[in-house]
Amino acid sequence: MQPNNLQRKLERKLELFLVLFFVLIIVAVLIYVQYPYTVSQLTGYTGCSVYETFDIKCPTCRGTRAVSALMDGRLFDALQYNALVIVTIPIVLYYGIRTSVFILKGNSMEELRINTKFIWFWLVVIILFTVIRNLV
Repeated sequence: MQPNNLQRKLERKLELFLVLFFVLIIVAVLIYVQYPYTVSQLTGYTGCSVYETFDIKCPTCRGTRAVSALMDGRLFDALQYNALVIVTIPIVLYYGIRTSVFILKGNSMEELRINTKFIWFWLVVIILFTVIRNLV
């Protein structure tokens, strides 16, 4: 077996692992959102450690409530809890599904084009959202 062929097989396994990992993260988030009290009792999680320590709302503060409200069909409540998390969900799903389909079609991660301008734009949006929500 040629080193390039072996390396390609290892890369392929890693790429498939990343797809599986993405799917498992989505499932874990959905379970947590549907049963937050059970998960918090099992893990001992009591709230946002950033808020409890620094008295600053992080970009994801109240995100769990927002996703839970969204899953209950209460979009307005979800946006009030944390609009950034609600707006980010379709973006993350789009890029996750796009990447998964790209990999499952046999393409390499090296061939995947990622729009770095959008990533920088979204980082600025997250920073502005955090600053504004702590000033208001």
